[in-house]
Formats: sequence, C-alpha cells, structure tokens
Amino acid sequence: MSSNDDGPMDEDIKPQARLIIPIPDRITFFTSILGNKRVHPGDNNLLNIAIGAYNSYKTKQVIKSLSILNIGSARTDEINDVEAFADLNEDGLFEPNMDSLLQVATSTDAGYRFDDLNIELNPYKNTLIFIAYSLDPMIVRDSVKVDFQVSDKSSVVFEGTTPNVQGDFPLNSAGVDITDGMVAAQLTAFPTPKKRVSPEDLNVLCFALRVPCDGSIEDVLNGIRVVNEGSARQTEDIEYLRLWEETETPESGFDPGEDRFLDFLAWNGTSWASVSQLSDTIPCSGLTLYMTADVSSTAGDGRTIRLSVPKNGIEVSSGNDGPVDRSFDSPTFVVITTDPLFSSIEAPREITAGQTFNVKMSVSNAADTALKAIAPDSFSYSGSGGVEPVSGPVPPIIDNLNGQADSAFTWEFRAVSNGVLLFCGKAVETDGTESSLMSCSDTVLIDDVPDNFTLELSDLAPVSLNRGREHALLLEMNMDYLPTSSSAAKVELDAVKVSFKDQSGLPLPINEVASVVRLEDDEKVIGYVLSTGITNSSLLIPLTEPLLFSPNDSAQVRLSVDIADTAAADGFVVSIESAAYIELRDHNNWNSVTPTGPSFPWSTNPVTIKDPAQELTVSFGDSLPRFVNKGQKKVKALSLKLINEGGSSSSDISVSQLRFHLFSSTGDTLDAGEVLRRFSITGELGTEYYSTEIFNGSDITCSFVPSLVISPQSPLLLHALVDCTSDPNVEGFSIRLLNTDDITPRDVNSGQIVPVFADTSLGQDFPLATKIADFLDPVSEVDVEGIESLPSQVVPGASGIEALSIVLTDPGSNSESNARCNGLGIRVLNERGEGVEPLGLIDAVRIVNGSRELGSIFLTVQSGPDLYIPFGTPFIISPSTTDTLKLYVDLSASASPRYFQLHVNSSGLCIYDDTDAKRIESVVGEFPLASGIARIVEPASSVFFNAVSKLSGNITASSEVPVFDISLRVDSSEGQSDAVLERLDFEVLDGTGKEINPSGVVSNVRVLQGSRELGVDWTAAAGRISLNLVDSVIVTGADNLNLTLKIEVAENPPVDLFQISIGTPSDVSCFDVLTHSAVSVFASAGGSFPYYSGKATILKRDLRSSFTNYPNPFNPGKGKTNITFYLPGDSRVTLRVFTITGIGVKTIISNEFLHAGLHQDYHWDGKNGNGVRVLNGVYYLVLDVSASGKKYVLKRKVAVVR
Repeated sequence: MSSNDDGPMDEDIKPQARLIIPIPDRITFFTSILGNKRVHPGDNNLLNIAIGAYNSYKTKQVIKSLSILNIGSARTDEINDVEAFADLNEDGLFEPNMDSLLQVATSTDAGYRFDDLNIELNPYKNTLIFIAYSLDPMIVRDSVKVDFQVSDKSSVVFEGTTPNVQGDFPLNSAGVDITDGMVAAQLTAFPTPKKRVSPEDLNVLCFALRVPCDGSIEDVLNGIRVVNEGSARQTEDIEYLRLWEETETPESGFDPGEDRFLDFLAWNGTSWASVSQLSDTIPCSGLTLYMTADVSSTAGDGRTIRLSVPKNGIEVSSGNDGPVDRSFDSPTFVVITTDPLFSSIEAPREITAGQTFNVKMSVSNAADTALKAIAPDSFSYSGSGGVEPVSGPVPPIIDNLNGQADSAFTWEFRAVSNGVLLFCGKAVETDGTESSLMSCSDTVLIDDVPDNFTLELSDLAPVSLNRGREHALLLEMNMDYLPTSSSAAKVELDAVKVSFKDQSGLPLPINEVASVVRLEDDEKVIGYVLSTGITNSSLLIPLTEPLLFSPNDSAQVRLSVDIADTAAADGFVVSIESAAYIELRDHNNWNSVTPTGPSFPWSTNPVTIKDPAQELTVSFGDSLPRFVNKGQKKVKALSLKLINEGGSSSSDISVSQLRFHLFSSTGDTLDAGEVLRRFSITGELGTEYYSTEIFNGSDITCSFVPSLVISPQSPLLLHALVDCTSDPNVEGFSIRLLNTDDITPRDVNSGQIVPVFADTSLGQDFPLATKIADFLDPVSEVDVEGIESLPSQVVPGASGIEALSIVLTDPGSNSESNARCNGLGIRVLNERGEGVEPLGLIDAVRIVNGSRELGSIFLTVQSGPDLYIPFGTPFIISPSTTDTLKLYVDLSASASPRYFQLHVNSSGLCIYDDTDAKRIESVVGEFPLASGIARIVEPASSVFFNAVSKLSGNITASSEVPVFDISLRVDSSEGQSDAVLERLDFEVLDGTGKEINPSGVVSNVRVLQGSRELGVDWTAAAGRISLNLVDSVIVTGADNLNLTLKIEVAENPPVDLFQISIGTPSDVSCFDVLTHSAVSVFASAGGSFPYYSGKATILKRDLRSSFTNYPNPFNPGKGKTNITFYLPGDSRVTLRVFTITGIGVKTIISNEFLHAGLHQDYHWDGKNGNGVRVLNGVYYLVLDVSASGKKYVLKRKVAVVR
C-alpha cells in the first residue's frame, strides 16, 4: 500500500474452506462455515454442523449410518439429544419446526453415531443434513466448546456397495459453540419454615439456595443481587438483608452461631446487592447460601417478604453468570405481624413408621414487657397416620417470657402406621390476657419401613484402556426400589465406595491408575473425586446430593474414570467388597438400607492399561498372476501385512475399511464391474472378512464388521481374492491402494485415527500397485493319443521298460492359456482286463518327457490296481503344440502274475488349465490308452540247434548253392524269453576232411529266412568263416526259427571237392532278447555237433565235363541216379535213356528250353517209359543240346544193378 503498511507480514491468509468440484460418479461432501456462537445451558436445537452431499451418480444413493466426533471440550453428559435433521423444504436453512427429524444419535466413546438414517441422495442434487444438539440445563460448565467433526470417509456408511466419496475431510462444524451462563434450573432452593415475625426481629431466614459450580470445576462467587416479590418495603419494613454461607450441610439448617456471615445486601434503588466484592469458593457440591432479614421497628402488620434472584443476579469468576433465562424465587413467604404473642408449629415433613420425632411450637413475645404463664392451647393432631405420644409438652408451661424473647414447647411422638397428620395449636396466657393465632404445621407424611431394594451390577470395563483416556465406563449399578408397601419411605444413595486392585488381586494405589473417579446417572455427574494424589486403594465417592428413590423408582448409576496420562499401573480391577460399600439410607431417619442382588465381593473384569497406538505400517505383496483366465475364480490378487508398530504396552489398532482402485492395462481407471464378478478379503487361515458382488465405479470399499484388530508385534496378513468376468472388455487390469486415505485405522481404546505408512524397509511407498494381469481364454480342448510300447515279453527284475507313449496336443489358439499336467493315474490289469495289485509285480513307475523325469513312485505297500504318479514339475502344453510323455516301469525280482498291462483312463490324465488350475473337461482321445500285454518270462536258458545239409554233390564254380537248412528253438519248458541269433561260424574242409582256406572256395555268404534275406557281415580267416547277423533274428520257444545258409563258390577254387562243417556249440552265438546275456546252445534231439554238409564236387563250367550222374551204378530199388550237366547258354535240351543196343528206354527231357547254368535236378529211376523197371545191365544217357545254331550230343554209361 502507499503507506508501506504492506502485508500481511506474519503468515498467508487462506480461505476457510477449499472449493470441492464434483466429478462424475462420486459423492462429494462439504460443510457450511457459519462462525462461532455462544450458547447457554438448557438451550435446544443448537445447529453445530451442516453437512452437504452432492450425488453425481445416475442412480440414487442411500446413507445408512453416520458417525461424528466431538472434538470440543464439552463432556458427553453436558450434551443432550444430538439429532439429525433433513432439509425438508430444501431452502438451505435449519428450521427445527419445519425440517424433518431423522434420528437421535447414540453416544460412543469418541462421539455419536446415527444408525438406520436412510437418507436418500438423489442423482445430480445437493442434500443437506443438519446436526443439532441440546445442552443440559444443570451441569453444563461455562466456556466449554461443542465442536462436531466427520473425521473421514469411513464415518459415512452407504446402503449396498460403497460409492466413490470425495470431500475436504475431515468435515468440520459450521462453527464452534461456546457455552455461557448458568440457568435457573441449576439453582436449588431449600424450603424454609413458614414464619410469622414481629417488628425488630433479627436474622429472619427468608431464602435458602444453592449456587452450582462451573459444571465439574470449582468456581468463585463474586456478587449476588435479590429483589423482594412480597409487600414489605425497604427501610420501612426491612432494615437490612444479610448473606450467609452454610458451614455444614443444608439439612442442618440455618444457625447464625454456626454459619459464616458473608456480607450485607444493601438497597441500590432497584435491588438488594452485596456490598463488597465477594471471593467465596463454590465447590462442585455447590455453595449453600442463606439470606436473612432484620425487620424494622416500623414494620406494618401483614407485610410479606419473598426474595427472588433476578436474571443475571449472580456473578461468578468463571463468567458463568446467571440465571440467564429467568428470575429464581424463594418457595416460602415471611409474614410480619404486630401481635405481641405469636406461635408457629414445626414438624418433620416425612417420617418412617417406628421412628420417634419431635413437634415444636415456637412462641415469641414481640412486646417490650414480659408475658406470664404461657401454655399450649388447643394442641391436636389429625389425619390418617397413626402416632403414639411419648412425652410433652416440655416444658408444660412457660412461667415468664420476657419482651422480645423466644421460647418453645416440644412434644415427642412415635410413628405407628402410614398416613398423613397435621399438628395444630396456639399459645395463650393462662390468665387469658394474650392469645396467639391458631397455627398448624406442614402436613406430616408417615411412610412404611423401606424393603426390597435390589441392586444389579454390570461389568462395563473394556479389555484395555489407553493412558490419558477420559470418561472410561467401568461398571453400572441398576437399582430398583420395589417395596412391599407403596407408602414406604424414600431411600437415598449417599456414596459408593470402590477398591482398586492389580490384576493379581493385590491392592493398588488409585493414583497409579486414575486422575478422576466419578459417578454419573443418565443426565449428569452426581459425584466425583480427584484422585491424583490418593495413594489408598479404596475410595469413597460421595454424591453431590443424595440420589432419592421413591417406591417403584429405578435408576442407573455408572462409575467412570479418567486414566492418568502417567498411569504407572499396567492394569487394574475395580471391586465393591461388600453391600456396605453402597451407602443406602432411609431418607427420613438415616437408617442403613441393605440392597439385595449381587454376591460380594464383586469385581470388574481385568483392564489392561495401554499406551496410545503409534502408527500402522502396510506391507504390500503383489500376488496377481501375469495372466488370468476370463471367468477365473478365486484369483489371489494381493496380500497386505498390517503391522502395529507400537510396543508390547501399546493399544491395539482396528481397521474398519480398506479401499482399492482398479486400473486398466493402459493406466485408466476401470469400472470394477467390467472385469470382476466378486471381490473378497480373507485372512491367513482362509477366514473371509469381506466379500461383494456389487460394484459401483472403479473403487472397491471393503467395510469390516466387526473391525479387524491388529495387536502390537502380531501383524495381520490379509489376502484379496477376485472372481473375473467371462467377458471383460479390456485386455488386463491392476489393483492399487492410492494413498493412506484408503486405509482407516483407529486406536481400539480411544477411537482416534492412527497414522498409516508404507513399509519403507521394503522400499515401498504409496501408491501400492499390483502388476498388470492380462486376460486369456481358458483352454478349450486337449487331444490325446496313446502308443503301445510295452514288450510282449519281459523278465522279472527288469528296469526301465518302456510301456506306453502318450502324445498330448493343445489345438487351441495363442489367446488361450497353457494346459498343465500335474500327474498321471494308471491302472494295472492282467491279460483279461481285470485289475491286479501292483505290489510284487512292479517296483517303480516313472514318467519321462524327453530327458526330463517328471515324476516317479516306488511301491512299498499295497495300493490296489490304481496308481497315481504326481509330477514334481508340471508338464506344460502350450497352444498349437504337441509333446509326448513316456511311461517306464521297473519290475519286481519275483514279478507275478505272468501277464500284465497298463491302462490310462481319461480320469487318470490330470490335465488342468495352467492359469486358473481348473481341470480341463474336454480331453479327447480313444480311452483307455493301453500299453499292450506283456508276458513275464524267465531269461532264456538254452537254444536247441540243428543243421541239415542242402549241399548238392555237384556244383560249379561261381555259382550260389544252399549249404544247410538250419533250425533253432528256445527251450520252452519253463516259459523262457526269446533269444537272438547273433553269430554263426563254420569251417571249409577238403575231400579228406582237412581245413582249407575258405576264401579260396567261398566268395559270398547269404542267410535267408524264407524268402527274406537277412543282413550279414562275414569274415574269413584261419580256415573259418565268421558270420555276424546285422538284422535281429529272434529265436522263440513257440516255433522253430528256420534259416537257409547259402554260399557262392569261388570262380577258381583250389580244390575239386569240399564240404562245410559247423563244429561246436560255440560256433552258434545267441543272447537273451530281454537280458542280453549269452544263451547256451545245444544240439537238437537226434543231432550232434559237428554238423557236416554233403561233399560237393566242383564242376567246370562246360557241357562235356559237367555231364555226370551219381550214383553209378545204382539200384533202382533203393534210389535214383541224379543227372548233372552245365549249359553255357540258354539251350534247347533233350535227355533220353537207351539200351546198349540203341533201343530207346525213356525220355527224361524232351526238347525243353533251359537257361544257362548247372542243372542237377533231373534223375532216372531205372524204369522205362511205361514205368516198368528195366533189367540189370549197362545203359546210355544221351544228352542233345542245341544252342546258338549249334548241336551237341553227349553220351554217358550208366549201370543198373540189383
């Protein structure tokens, strides 16, 4: 500014409230700022907080309950009827007579709660809620503050799913209300006897009243004013007014010799006021004051005095002046009379049958001269009550009553039966000179003796309380006075005595626990003791004024304490040791009344004293999978470890609400209902604390009823589980806790909000978020094919036998999840398909994929025919891929039965969706998958061998000729396994039987099995040929293995005659097909080693030298002669038999076309063409050959003998 008075130079000026801009799909809360105001005891419908709510949803939202805190200094007992109103006419103004009362709140430890409000928030509209209260007229202290607050979002509970809420929390009140002034109802007047007084009487009691303290705090009286509502005039009738303080109890009555004079009340023109500045303490039990009058000598007859405290007639140091509402009047009049003799009768207002009591007639002489011989006259009593005179009057006569003197007559009576009585009479001079007016007592009520006073004690003590906790309720006394007689005397409660003990039952100094111990009823504190310096364990709590019970009355009195900030005790118990601790008396005669009900001693539950909770640490665990299936259920999304960071003496922390937020894979907020069908929170052992299937926006608010409780050093682990929708419209999602507002922790004992921090030891900070989970389609199908691989024969003790191959194919697309096989179930059967016990048959089963063993089991106990092999690592089948499992078995050393097979049924294939772990129902294949049947046999022990010569007697060089027909057979007498022929050795001998170099005779070797040529690898060395079979040749016990051994003769062999020899069993090598161990070879029955072929003559490869026959001569009766010839080329051949004389005998070949080569399959049986055996003798064999235009005729003699 121009003056350089620039500023402000101390601090920024900020608006009192922030502007909240509503956004879609939110409930926006706000409050109105109206400023502070002063309120008075007894005021009603005081508006303290106006809460606005704007609904930007398309649908109506309903507030079910609302919690508010009282953060002001006013106690709960000073505030009455906290009420919620709806702005019915929507004018924005609080009008209690026009707005709708919704509900009266119930009090809580920290404030107030409205349940079942059912406030409807209509779409796109503001709704105003007014929170008002009333002040108790009696016990409200001066200058205390009423200040309501809505602490956080969790204080507002909605019907159904909690919507998104925003607002400038905490929501503060419209202004702080400050109490001011006492009211007339807080003042107490004590009835005074009806008085007739004379001029010049001094210290006439006109007014007895009690002034209250400042609630429960002592105050100081500074001044007082009164006016006279009667007809007596200042100075003329009233000379002075005096102010006195009761030094004992109000019941003792005014006694100028005992009570303390405070000040004169002087007339100031409008009222009588204290002359001096007063400084008298007003204790919390109240200050009892008396006002007396000195009657002027000029007082007129019949003038009356009735004093009244006008509005604001009492001044106190606290500023709690009053009464602020109206004047406060004395209940009785004082009448001035000028008769010299006057009397008044006083009797107790109420007595109990059996009680003795006095009736007093007071007499006064208002004259200056003495009156003589004054006696009672016309003294009587009447009414329904029964009494017995005991004595009186005492004295019987007053001989002399000096002027301006007082005296009295006294009668003693005993109450006999209930009812009412009135005592009347007057005083007279016996000479009849003077007589007072007739006067009567107040009505006397005779009550029956009280009985049947019942007491019920209820334990309200919580498990624990914090140091510094105020107004903690510990016990409740429910008292019912139901006497036999409805006319029974009143009973009063004067005090309650309690004892404090530690948790082991030992006495405990009260100052180690509490700073204040109080008694209260439903309306106010009725007695208290400041216990800071009290080292005793027992405490008598006197009531500020007795609590009176008329017949059929009942009352509730509660004991509460303020736990000291520095309480040294770790815990305590409050006990009432006996019925005498409850000080109950007959209100009339002060006789003790013993209550019935509880057994004594009676104690509360132990209460542990705790330090306030410090902070809550949130440790976040991301357990959301990288992929989830559409429609997948119970997906573990995240875990929260909630840690109460306090020490062992700290309070527990409760969490009533958690709020989570959903985001899409692109980072946008996501309506939870678009991806989730269900959301739940569970504990470590699976206890479900919260679940919902109704979603509203991107936020999921989890309200816990009851709240979750976290003790120090005992973290609480929570898991969030989600069920996904089957048709999400996004590719993926994540879940987050955005900030500390998403968690609502409170101190269990105080209800105060506890600070929240992320787990910095793990490097965590808000926002806390899961990874993004992308959606996949569930696996639709898995195709299965089984391939038999179990051998037909197996031996006991064999291991690693491949039994079955299982080919698995996932035909799905890449948008589908992987399939996962967790194990394999197999069934063991015999050859008839009947299940058999595998123990004793199978030692172990293994499942292998490639070189990786997936799982195995070893059989040690009987299990039945069904076996399950779990996989240590799941077997994964990706979409559009095929993979194979192989099943291997180890057989027992004494395996039985003799036949077995393995089956895998569809139920035995434990195939699951790898994402949601759901078993795949569509497993397609021809079930069961079968291994084939295996026979259990013993290893082959022997092979029987036989060789039959097939070598012709005549052969030609460079030709292939059969040598042996070989047969092999396994000994099948004991069910042996098959054998494999591995090697065959043979020797080549000359015509004399000597070994010769086989390579000079044999140029090639072949082995045939029927028409099938077997692969062989042969070598010739040291007179032997070693023949190794490349192809496996199986020798069984069921059928002979028949082979043909052929050799090709060398082109220029060194000998003309040779034979082949298989000399010993070692020349035949066999091994067991299953064990691969060697098998012994033996000659077949009827045969023996060595085996020899026939001797073969090697013919030259020309026609002339090759034309022979054998045998020659021959005996037709014993055989034939075989004819051999070699054709160099394809020829036309005729072979005939002639006699020595040239006569034709028989044609063996008639002009047949024969191929080139050796022909020795023709023979002559010694018969002619007619089949008749020829005679002995010499005959000619004539061979005609025509080839390539040439003709050859060869002759050979043959002899026939018998």
